This record gives sequence, C-alpha cells and structure tokens, in this order.
Amino acid sequence: MRSFVFFILFALCAVNAALAKSAPEWVSSFPKETSEYKFYVGRGSAKDETDAFDAATRNAYEQALKMNFGVAMQMNAETYQTETEARLTERFVEESALVRFNDFEQIDQFSEEKDGKITVWVLYRFSKDAIKAEKKRLAEIPKQAKKELSVVGSSRDSAKGTLEIETKPVDGADVYIDGERFGQTPLRLIGALKTGRHDLRLEHPLYDAVEETVIIVPGKTVKVSKTLKRAFADIDINTRPEQAEVRLNGRRIGLTPVKTKIPAGEKIKLSLRHPETEETVHYLSADKNDSKSFLFDLIIKPASLSIYSFPDGATAYVDGEKIGTTPVRDFQVDAGLVSVAVEKDGFEYERRSLNLKGGEKKNETFSLIPVKQNELVSFKPAAPKTDGHRDFEEILPRAKAVRLRRNASADDAVAALLRWNYPLSFLRVSLSRTNKINEKTYRYYIRLSFDEKAYKRNFVTRASEILSQFAEEQEEDTLSETCKYNAKIKNISCTPDKAAGHDNIFIKAGKTDIGFMFDTAPYKIFKVFTRSDWKERRIANASSYKVRLRFFDKNGQEAYMEDIPFRIRRFTLEKNRNILFLPVLYTEAGDGNGSQELLLATDLDFETPPEETVGKITVKILTD
Repeated sequence: MRSFVFFILFALCAVNAALAKSAPEWVSSFPKETSEYKFYVGRGSAKDETDAFDAATRNAYEQALKMNFGVAMQMNAETYQTETEARLTERFVEESALVRFNDFEQIDQFSEEKDGKITVWVLYRFSKDAIKAEKKRLAEIPKQAKKELSVVGSSRDSAKGTLEIETKPVDGADVYIDGERFGQTPLRLIGALKTGRHDLRLEHPLYDAVEETVIIVPGKTVKVSKTLKRAFADIDINTRPEQAEVRLNGRRIGLTPVKTKIPAGEKIKLSLRHPETEETVHYLSADKNDSKSFLFDLIIKPASLSIYSFPDGATAYVDGEKIGTTPVRDFQVDAGLVSVAVEKDGFEYERRSLNLKGGEKKNETFSLIPVKQNELVSFKPAAPKTDGHRDFEEILPRAKAVRLRRNASADDAVAALLRWNYPLSFLRVSLSRTNKINEKTYRYYIRLSFDEKAYKRNFVTRASEILSQFAEEQEEDTLSETCKYNAKIKNISCTPDKAAGHDNIFIKAGKTDIGFMFDTAPYKIFKVFTRSDWKERRIANASSYKVRLRFFDKNGQEAYMEDIPFRIRRFTLEKNRNILFLPVLYTEAGDGNGSQELLLATDLDFETPPEETVGKITVKILTD
C-alpha cells in the first residue's frame, strides 16, 4: 500500500514537471547580435511579479546603457503606468547628459516562481542604427554652463535676511512667494522679504509644482534646494480595430483600448501593431496635466487568396471580377466578406462567401460537379386526324427554377439570371406528319414554340422578383420594336429598337402590338448597378439542344433515330451595359430573326405505310 501511494505521488510530480512551462533558450544562452540589433536580457526577482518585472526591465536598460554609452550617462527611461497595471512611474535623475532609448524594444519575457519568489526575465533588442544616431546626438550636445544666479536686492540689505533657491535637475523654474513672481531659479533674494513665514511655490512647464513654507530670519541666509519631479499627461489610446499592441519608445504598454501617462513636453514614439494591420508609428506630445484621447484607424493588411479547382482550368472570380484561371495563387484581396466563384464549361457553377482577416493566407478548393445531359421532353404520339395529318400531343417541360443564396449580391443575381436556362419553362413541342410526298416518303414536322402564359408566369414574374431586390429604379414602359416577316416559318417576329440609358435590364413582358406604322411591346426595365463587366465574363447567351426523333417497330425495336439541332438565345448584351431578356429560337444555319416559333422537318422512307410498321414514336429534347 505504501509503495502504491509513493507511485501516485511520483506520477503526479512527473505530470507537473511535464506541464511546467519550459524556459526559452535566450534565458540561459545570451542571444548573439545580428547585423541590425543587439540583444539584452534583464533579470529581476521579488515576491510580487510586478516588482520583479520592473527590476528585470531596469536591469536590461542598465546593461544597454553601460555597454553602449558608459556609466556616466543618464538613463532617460520611464516605466509607464496604466490603470490596469499597478506599476510605479520611475525616472532616474542625474546631472549628466540624457540618453534616449529610441527603438529599444521588448520582444519576449518569461517568469518562474520558486521558493516563494518570482523571477522574471525580459528580452530586449536595441537597433544598431538607433545606437549610432544617439551617440552622434550626444556628441553634438554643447557643454552648457550652469545658469548664473539671479540676484534681487542689494548686499546693503543683507541684515534683513537672504533667501537662496535652486532646483535640480534643471534651472529655470519660476519662483512665486506669497503669490508674487520674483524670477527663475537659481535665485537669491537679499532683503526683499519681510522677516517671518512665507509661502514658496516653484513652477516649471515640464515638472510638477513644489510648494513649501520658508521662514526669513534677520541676518541669516536661508537656502532651499529642491529636486523637481517630472510632470506627466494622461492619454487614452484607442484603435480601430481594437486589441492592437501599444509600445511607447519601444516599451510594451498593453492592448488597446489603453490608458497611460507620458512625460509632459516630450515627443514620444508610439508604435501600434495588430496581426491584421500594417504597423504604424506616430509621435505624441502633451502638456503638463493634460488629458488627451487619441483614435487611430489602422490600415488593414490585404489577404492572400489562392483558388484551386479539380479539374483545373476554371475561370475564377472575386466579387464578380475575373482574376484568372485556376490554379490562382496568392491573389491580393481586401479583407472582409468576399465572394469567390469558379465556372468551367461542362461543370456546375459554384460560388462561396469567405470572411477573410487582414494578412490571412487562404486556400480555397472547389471540386467541380459535371453537368449531366438532362432528358428534358418525352411524349407519345396521339390519335391520327381525319385530314391526312397525324399530330402528336403537346408537352410543356417542367419549369426550371432559379435560386439565390441568402447573402447574394446584385452581381450574383444578374449572373444567375444570365445562366438560367429559363426558356425550358415555357417551350412547347409538337409533332405532325403530312400525306405521302411520293410512294414511299413521308414528311414529319417538329414545331417548337413559346407559350406566352407560361413565359409570363415562369420567367417574367420570377425574374422581376429577383431584380426588384437590387434595382435602384424600376418601371414598366412600352418600347418601339422592329418586326419582320419570316417566310420560312410564315411568322412575324419582333425585336426592340436600341435600348436607351445604361445599366438597365430589359424584360419583354407581353405581346407585340403590330400597327401600320409602328410596332410596340410592353417591357419591364430595372436599373441595377453591378461591378462585373458582363461581356468580359463571357457567359454564353445561347443554349444548344437537339430534338431526338425515334421510331420503334411493332416488336419494340428501334427502327430509326435522328437528332436535329437547334438553339435558343436567352439574352443579348447591348451597349452601355444594358441587358435584354428576349428569348429567340433559331437553327445552326441562321438566326430566327427574333422568332418565338421554329419549324423543323425530316423526310423518311417507308416500304409499307407507317401505320402498319411503326409501333411507337418518341420525341426527346436533349441538352447538347
């Protein structure tokens, strides 16, 4: 049992040792200097971590002071106080030249508790360029003679009493006695004051005021020597975004928002660092007892976006703008919400929304899904008519809906409409057959046409709902059209005249009113501003199809099959970024001149009449 307890205690000690934070290498091995920096490790121990940290910081400053400027120099360094850190503001005051620790930065720290004491190590780096510049500045400081003593009064009045006043570390403090100004330190007043008690006040723009009561004694000289304490100003530092690291003259203060103090009258270097922004440097100064608030808008770093697809070779878009062909590597983009899309012929279009942080490196991969060859229409022949023609039932294909994501932009909406194979929701197909052309030949006609009611219901209404969400302006108007007679299909087809304005989307909303001089038709017009250059996007404005006509004999075996191609133009891109939605049927041989009806024909030879040999005829429309 005793050995079991010992084993548990040993295991717990082993776990604690494993969990203990290991000291970084620089704690035991002093870092070597580089071409740019010298490094200093400060160490301090105390019962309180704050005191240990301050001692370690002082030790690092003293090392840098001695190694670069010698022991006679004064260390002009402050430990800045914040409201969240109970650190005392300290200043080392000497009567020698001041060393400025510009670009002396803390880059790491480590603490360890042992035997009731906390030991803190801090790692600083000192820019060699800054050291060189400070040495040059110190060498150019002229030796300043001590300010001569100012004398008020005459030695003949010394019997009334004399007061001598001096200040350290600087002269030039204003001397007020009983509220009256007498001059600046160093100052000697001979017989200028009455015997007795007087209120003395010393004022300096860079130091706190000093007040003291002095007693003038006849025939005696009273000497007053005061060490002035440096005055500070309160500052409040805020940034957008928050949580930026604040450094004052290289010393880390905390993360914004932060309140701290700076010495009055000095120019202080403020460095702001944030993982998502560029580092910025500002110089601050404030008068004694000032209280200032600063707000800095940090510059967000661009994000780096790489886009891959399987297979590659897909066109990549960011916020609707074409940026290249996959793979796209390290494309610089503004941080924030970004729309990324890829498209490739034969594959489904895919779009995603990404929320990128400043400086982030993002890899986005798309596995493209092949577009299947959909069987769109299929029907059986109807009963024969008595006039010698044999017609087959009309079938209206199932409507194909267009869908948008919740956070879709105007560019997404327009792109979806341009890609939408909307004519399939109102395309009608019919099949008929003539009498014999000769003893063996029969002619079959396939008629393709648009159903007006279905067009309004399935396209105009849905497209209008989508565009209304993004339109700056919208209206319904009657536009003039140019109508032509198509002799081939014996049909009049109309197209609108050149649309005016810019960034307008026109949707034909009804039939053309054919007049003697002018032809007109109702249109819905939406002004939608987008970022994309739609001509540059090269979205196909027409879809290719084929009508597959198949004959089966009485035994169900296929006897004949033929594919007849045709196309439907879904939209037209006009000048001034205008888009016209007006579906047009045409064949590969030529445009249908705005036709909404198309007649296809094929001649077939039969040894015996079709009624005797054909068991079934099917017509299918396939995407090409």
